[in-house]
Amino acid sequence: MIKRKTIKNHMKNILLSLIIISVLLPLSGCGAASKSATSADKASSSAGSAPNTVKSEEKTSSAADTSTTSNSTSISPGYKITQTAHRIIQTGRMNMETTTFDETLSQVQNYVNSIGGYIQSSSIQGRGITPDNSTSNRVGTLTFRVPQNKYSEFFTSAKSYGTITFQENTGEDVTEQYFDTEARVKALTIQEERILDILKKSDKLSDVIELEKHLSDIRYQIENLTGTLRKWDNLVNFSTITLQIQEVKEITKVAPESSNGLLKRISYAFTNSIKQLGIFFQAVIVFLFTILPFMLVAIIIALIVLTIIKKYNIIKHNRIDSSHNNLSSNSKDNKDSEDNN
Repeated sequence: MIKRKTIKNHMKNILLSLIIISVLLPLSGCGAASKSATSADKASSSAGSAPNTVKSEEKTSSAADTSTTSNSTSISPGYKITQTAHRIIQTGRMNMETTTFDETLSQVQNYVNSIGGYIQSSSIQGRGITPDNSTSNRVGTLTFRVPQNKYSEFFTSAKSYGTITFQENTGEDVTEQYFDTEARVKALTIQEERILDILKKSDKLSDVIELEKHLSDIRYQIENLTGTLRKWDNLVNFSTITLQIQEVKEITKVAPESSNGLLKRISYAFTNSIKQLGIFFQAVIVFLFTILPFMLVAIIIALIVLTIIKKYNIIKHNRIDSSHNNLSSNSKDNKDSEDNN
C-alpha cells in the first residue's frame, strides 16, 4: 500500500515537471515569433506614417486600440504593447547672446510653456551689467522638455529672442531596442498566464511554493521592462533642449561669407582688428592699474634695501680707510724710532 502511494506521488511529480517544461520551452519560439511580428509591423508602420511626431504616434496608438486585428496585449494597469512609428530620442543644444537678459529669459520661458513644454532645470551665474560696467555678465543655462512635434519649431522661434552662436541637434534611434523589449514583455506575460493556470490546478504545497517563486521573478522582470518602455516613451514624446543665454554688452558680429565679396571681408577684418586692438590696450591699462599698488610697495622696499646697502658700503669703506691709515702711521713711527737709534 505504501509502495503504491509512493509511486503515485512520484508520477505526480513527474507530471508536474513535464507541465512546467511544456510551459517554458515554447517561450523561446514565442519570443522569436513575437520579434518577427514586431519587425514586420514596424516596417509597415514606418512606411505608412511620418516618424518622429507625437501626432502620428497618437493616431497609430488609437488605431491599434480600436482595431480587432491590433497586436496589443494588456500587461499592467495603464500600459499596453502598441507598435507604432520609429522611436527617436531627440536632443538639442543652443547658445544665445542677448543685451536684454531678463527680457529674453522671460520670453523663452513663456514660449516653452505656450507649446506645452516645461523647464526641467535652470541656473544663472553672474551679477549682470551695471551702468558703470563694473560687474560680470550673467549666463543662464536652462534645460527644457518640449513636445516632439514642437522640437524643430523651438529652434526656429528661438532666433527671434536673441543671436544664436551655436546650435546642435542629435537623434538616438531606439526603435529596435523598444520593440525587442516589448516582445520580451509579451513573452513574459504569456509565461505568467500559463504559470497562473498551473498554479490553480496544483494542490501540493511544495509545488505551489516553487511556482510562486517563478511567478514573482517573472512579474519583477515585467515591471522592470515596462518601466524601461515608459522611460523611452517619455524621452521620445518630449525632446530635451539645453539653452545657454549669455548676457553681452555688444552682440558678436558674424564674419561675412566668401560669397559676400572681397571688400566686405576686408572691411570686416580691419574693423575687427581695430576693435581687438582697443580691447587689448584696455586690458593692458586695467592690468597696470591692478598691479600699481604692488609695484609701489615693491619700489619702496627696493629703495629701503638700496639705502641700507649703500650705508653699509660707506661704513665698510671708512673702516678700511681707517685701518690703512693706522697701519701707515705705525710704520712711520717705527721708522722714526729706528732712525733715532
